[in-house]
Amino acid sequence: MDRRGFFTCAGGGLAGTVLAAPASARTASAAAPVVSTYITGLGRVAGNALPPAGTAVVLQRDLSDLYDPHALSVSTADGERLGRIPPIHSRMLEPFVAAGYSARGWIEQGKGGSQLRISVALTREAGDA
Repeated sequence: MDRRGFFTCAGGGLAGTVLAAPASARTASAAAPVVSTYITGLGRVAGNALPPAGTAVVLQRDLSDLYDPHALSVSTADGERLGRIPPIHSRMLEPFVAAGYSARGWIEQGKGGSQLRISVALTREAGDA
């Protein structure tokens, strides 16, 4: 299967998974992760300490990126910017964020190395159409 066919299937499967979730499972804490990725452009955070595993993160559209129209920035729940997710994952998630889904996640337990891994889940409030 060529790459385009694979991503078309993955995108279709992703949409079915997200849209088929029951209303009771549409909370950030109860939602299953849609993608596991990492943070690029990891900026220095206060005190040069990285957030611990389990820290909640929020993904938002980053309209300041002129080169990637699908860029998603990653911030902690208190608004501290950590960086962005890679373009391969932001191209898949950004259309959902633009359509009103909330992209929230958490920092995964580190496995060493310099990458900060995160799991991301898409949720939508029950009243949204």
